[in-house]
Amino acid sequence: MTFWEELRTQVRERTTAGDISYELFELITATGVSEVAVVQPTFYMGRFFILTHDFMDFTEKLLDTPADPGHIFSAVLYLRETARTMARMIRHAAEPVEGMMQYLDLVYEESLGPASEEEEAHEHEHEHELDRGEEEDEFAAERDALRQNLRVKLREARLSDLVVEQLSKRLADTYHGCVRFARALRMLKTRDPEVDLAGFLTVLVDIQYVMDTFLRRLLLEDVFLEETPAFTTGLMPWISHAIEELARQISQPQPPLGNETASA
Repeated sequence: MTFWEELRTQVRERTTAGDISYELFELITATGVSEVAVVQPTFYMGRFFILTHDFMDFTEKLLDTPADPGHIFSAVLYLRETARTMARMIRHAAEPVEGMMQYLDLVYEESLGPASEEEEAHEHEHEHELDRGEEEDEFAAERDALRQNLRVKLREARLSDLVVEQLSKRLADTYHGCVRFARALRMLKTRDPEVDLAGFLTVLVDIQYVMDTFLRRLLLEDVFLEETPAFTTGLMPWISHAIEELARQISQPQPPLGNETASA
């Protein structure tokens, strides 16, 4: 087998963005929505799925890497580049995904016929599904354990207390968002839109929420205008602080002293 043939076999055997995109395309077009409205959003969702796995993989590699500043510096840089790519994907995906959801809402409304009290109650339940999901987060314990492990690793690299606390929290929260995104995509495969269109759309809304709200706040530095306007610094500024401190250590090696407290 030539290298070309071997590589082609490997590509076909592994999960790719194309695999996820085509699976999502088949699932969503089964609702009856126009295929034209589905291609672009499912392309971005498939790409984003692969990026979430990349982010989790680089986080695991950070935990496994030796604790000296040079190795941690490289590991954090890989996370920065992955987070940047995820942020770009979120920006590109937002409008196509929102457009697809609007078309799906029309399909759902047409499937209902004359509104009934039961259907209105279901729609109300659908609107608040995400709030309940936040309150009943089944991954909270795993997220907190990951945060603690990251805290230990970053402290070993002699980062300041403030950077350790803030970066470990945001890395763990982003990893948590990646898990939620992957889980929602898996759940979507278990819902048949021809049998339970409302349940299918509920999972799609959760996918959109995790990508365009939950992870957007962590990956995009922005002002979010809601009931209370807030500026969210997210992950990237704290990665920059860590890189600055690590670069300083690499250029001017220091003896292993206790952590210095970062100035506010």
